[in-house]
This record gives sequence, structure tokens and C-alpha cells, in this order.
Amino acid sequence: MAETTQETIRSPFHAAHAALGATFMEEGGWFWTEGFGDLDAEYRGVRDDLGVWDVSPLNKWEFRGRDALKAAAADWQAILGKFLASWLFLIVALVLSFPIVVTVNVLGDPDNGVIASGYVGAALLAGAYLAISCMTSALTRNQVIAFILAVVLCLLLILVGFSPLTDLLARWASPWLVEAVAKFSVLTHYDGFQKGVLDSRDLLYFLSVIAYALFATGVVIRNHRTG
Repeated sequence: MAETTQETIRSPFHAAHAALGATFMEEGGWFWTEGFGDLDAEYRGVRDDLGVWDVSPLNKWEFRGRDALKAAAADWQAILGKFLASWLFLIVALVLSFPIVVTVNVLGDPDNGVIASGYVGAALLAGAYLAISCMTSALTRNQVIAFILAVVLCLLLILVGFSPLTDLLARWASPWLVEAVAKFSVLTHYDGFQKGVLDSRDLLYFLSVIAYALFATGVVIRNHRTG
């Protein structure tokens, strides 16, 4: 449980970060870990060992009071609005990588159709992962648990189409079962975008994942509100 001190909330990792000499800033009602002193050492530590990001202040869903959601908007409007705003932010982040495309075109003669297809696939993949994270965020008030659940679910969508695992599954399962399981993987449907192929089945897959995750988010929020 997060510890509240007056109006500013400390994440579950605040004490551990403070013991390591972290500095903090106050933003949005939370104490954010700002740094640990030596930026070069932090950079090398993340590159050489491991970096962990405290996502406690990043809660997406928090409604207070019986009629809070009614006063703001209908369920689907709140859910869709938050999702589209976050998705747009990710798409803008992708678009900002355009200098790489410009550089490649200046230095060579790439297939821009494949590049554009890759951008479309990356945007859809990001949307699917974001929708899943919205769903897990609605499941629990603990942002750390929500983050872990989202990582696990997204990892499963990768692993069910990961070649070493499908090869292992093929040793004892029939080919049709292996193929059916692999079709649930984001890898299976993202592969076409990497090759410059815009397949309607791949588009439908990612849009279906997004729609289902957002629908499940709405069901969870309504259950919390009525329960």
C-alpha cells in the first residue's frame, strides 16, 4: 500500500530509493524519483546491468465517489478518451523517428513502402499493448501489480508465437493445434508488416485485441462501481 504523507504520496519503493541516495521531485501529488546523483553511472548501470522504472505514479484509472464517473462522462467515453490520448502520444513518438527514414533515403535507396508498413504495424502493436495495460490498470489500484500483469500478458502474446516454443509444442501436439496457438501471437501478425504486407487479417487481429481489452476495461470499471 502506498504511504500518504499530508498531500503527497510516496510509492512503495520510496524508502529503498531514499536509502540509495535518490533525489525526488513533487509532481501530480506523488514523489517522483528524479535521480541518484551521477547520471553517467546511472546510464552505464542501465546499459550494463538492469534498469527498473517505478511506475507507481502512473495510475490510469481512479474514480472517487459513487457518481464520479457519471459526472465526468459515460464509461465508454472515459475509456476511449484515455486510450486514444495515450495511443496518440505513442504514435507521435514513432513519427518523431522520421530522421532515421530521411537519413536512410539520403544514403541509399530503401523500399519506403516496407518502412511505412512497419510504422503501421508498430502503431497497431503499441495500441494493443496499451489497451491491455489499460485493462490491467482497471483490475487493481496497485500500479505495480497492474504493470506486472500487463508485462506478463504482453509477454504471453509474444511467446505463443516464439519459434523455439512452437517447435517444442510441435513435438507432442498436432500441427493444426500449433498453428492455432501461434495465430494468437503478436509475432505471427506483426511479421507481415515487417515485410511490407498489409494483410486485412493482421489488421483485424490487432484491432480485435484493442477492442476486447477496452471492452474488458469497461466491464471491470462498471463492476467496481456497482460493487
